[in-house]
Amino acid sequence: MHAVLWLSWCVAAHAAPETTLPSERLKRAEVFEKELEELGKHKVAGKVNLDFEVNTRDITKEASEEKRSQRRRRRREEVSQGKERALSFVASARRERRRRRSREVAALREDSTELSRPAAFAADREMAAGTKLAAETCESPVDLDDLNLGIRLVSEFLVRSQQPSGNFRYEYDWLSQSENNDVSPVRQAGTLWGLSLLHVDDAKLGLMPNIRKGLQYFKKNSVEFPGGVRMMAYPGQKNQKIGSVALLALSHIEVLRRPEALESAAEKQELEAHLAGYL
Repeated sequence: MHAVLWLSWCVAAHAAPETTLPSERLKRAEVFEKELEELGKHKVAGKVNLDFEVNTRDITKEASEEKRSQRRRRRREEVSQGKERALSFVASARRERRRRRSREVAALREDSTELSRPAAFAADREMAAGTKLAAETCESPVDLDDLNLGIRLVSEFLVRSQQPSGNFRYEYDWLSQSENNDVSPVRQAGTLWGLSLLHVDDAKLGLMPNIRKGLQYFKKNSVEFPGGVRMMAYPGQKNQKIGSVALLALSHIEVLRRPEALESAAEKQELEAHLAGYL
């Protein structure tokens, strides 16, 4: 500030007309010196205070929302990338499964003259494999006659164990010669599935009447909801078991694999409807 005033005085002094007397110049100099001295008495502030409020709450809230938005974007990107990786893995696994299945089917076609193209994708492969297995020879104390005898005895035992209502005796204590009245819907449905498997393997065993009786028992102890949905309601069981429903569905599937053993088309339609309801 002093330098500015001094420079202004110098400019004014030089710009003054030549007619200005020295005494007047001295007076002007004295005036400038007094002004400079007066200005020197005042202190110049080292900093300027800004008198206004800053709403830190809104700023903090805005910053937090921006951080949350960034986190959400990152999560969406991670989820999207994870889905893409999962879909890619599933697609790759499916392609590999199809290639492996194609190789297996091709090998079966070369090894078996009985296996036609439709049968390659159906349950008849089991029959073809069984036929081929029966033709094989191996060193074993158990021959095919022993196996067939065991299957026949098992089927006869299950038939005798079936009760008039259609379910099976759960347990028999041969020491006390008494029956155990405990119930297990899973084992009951599993026994019915075993009978149906024996029936599919050899319909000549004559198991269809007993299977039909067992199916009727579970039909009686099931509840049908709107839309054809069925749920098992086994007697004495507060909570039903999904395993028993799965085994019952498998029994329906095995029976439907032998449609020629059914009494009529109506029976076949009923079994298909019940199977769809349990599934």
